[in-house]
Amino acid sequence: MVKTSDSTDDVTERGERRSYGPTHTINTDKIRLPVLEPDGKGRIFQAESLEMLTQLPSGTMDMVYFAPPSNSTGNCPDTLTSFLKPRLVEVHRVLATHGTLWFHMDCRMVHYGKILLDGIFGRTNFINEIIRTYESQATRPRSWPTGHDNLLLYVKDTRKYVFRQEAIERIPYMAPGLVGPEKAARGKLPTDTWWHTQFPTGTQENTDEEEQKWRGVLRRMIEASSRPGALILDCFARDGATGVVALELGRRFLLAETSPESLAAMTQRFGTMDGISWGGFESSPPNCSGHALLQPAPAER
Repeated sequence: MVKTSDSTDDVTERGERRSYGPTHTINTDKIRLPVLEPDGKGRIFQAESLEMLTQLPSGTMDMVYFAPPSNSTGNCPDTLTSFLKPRLVEVHRVLATHGTLWFHMDCRMVHYGKILLDGIFGRTNFINEIIRTYESQATRPRSWPTGHDNLLLYVKDTRKYVFRQEAIERIPYMAPGLVGPEKAARGKLPTDTWWHTQFPTGTQENTDEEEQKWRGVLRRMIEASSRPGALILDCFARDGATGVVALELGRRFLLAETSPESLAAMTQRFGTMDGISWGGFESSPPNCSGHALLQPAPAER
């Protein structure tokens, strides 16, 4: 059986989705449900992002963090669009009604992603653009050095999405003397501009750069956009930082990655943990010999 996944190239003036027909086909005979055991905490797939997404059942993800590596999309808008579009259509399909997408790209290409997402989710389902700023040591002779990344927040249903304001960690006021001692002691909620330090090259902290760079951001996103026990999907897992933060916060996770180095890092991190299963591996995960693997569930007919 072949199911068609609909495209949405545009939205109406009211922000409603407008379908323009199929973008790609999914062989539903291959769809497998990556079920976590009752005590399961997470599942790691050796799989390309689109391959994994098309195998997931619809409406099952509470939150998706989508941050493709820059070398996967290049700097060509056409290449970027052809890469992103089928994956974002699938992300929309697998999100639960109350689900949230956090889409991350840099300032050079994020605008193309915004146009695609407005078409797929609808403009009215765009909630925020978060600017994550950091200290930069770069110098450019003819332009300002880059010092931020972009996070776009979209939801499946504006009436039902999760936003746990009470769970967000408060931050100090920049001018506490202007707000009084009581407010200064309580701190304030972050705005849509977040400051997180980026470690300079060569420091001890930089030995795990991706986790150090994004762990605080991930924690804030997951706490605000999901409840305890929620299922968090990261299609480009790198070394598994999303899974680490999800476990710290009492959530579950699904991760996908193809890089041998990243998979090796994740097996070192998760290989001895109870409740973690592995899918899509032709053999034991690298550097994790002897670890019990749970293969994908049999295809549903």
